[in-house]
Amino acid sequence: GFLQKWTGWHAYEPPRLDRSQYVGDWIGGGAYRLRLGENGEAEGENLPLVDENAGPWDSCGGTGTWTFVPQPEAGRPARSGPRDRIMLTIAGCGGLRDWQAAGTVDRPQLFVVTGDPGALSVTTLHRP
Repeated sequence: GFLQKWTGWHAYEPPRLDRSQYVGDWIGGGAYRLRLGENGEAEGENLPLVDENAGPWDSCGGTGTWTFVPQPEAGRPARSGPRDRIMLTIAGCGGLRDWQAAGTVDRPQLFVVTGDPGALSVTTLHRP
């Protein structure tokens, strides 16, 4: 904290984007694909399967919906954390729901954390 205050170096802050900036195609990991539509429709391909019986290479895909949950304004309590979130629902993908914003405004990313607390895995998507 001392160095941040006196040197002007600031901690990372996730990007604050409008809902419309999440609409479109997202890719990652070579084969992960996610398309977020303007009207709340979602389409995924080769996304990591979140299921207690799934292996590390199991994947899922299909159509569903997404909802934008913006990060709270400065000074307001955070109900779901300090980042924008995309709540994704695709049947057959298990608990793959809570995607969080990362990166920068110019190069936004979405990530989701899956797995057991002792063996977490992070999947990251970016714009093509």
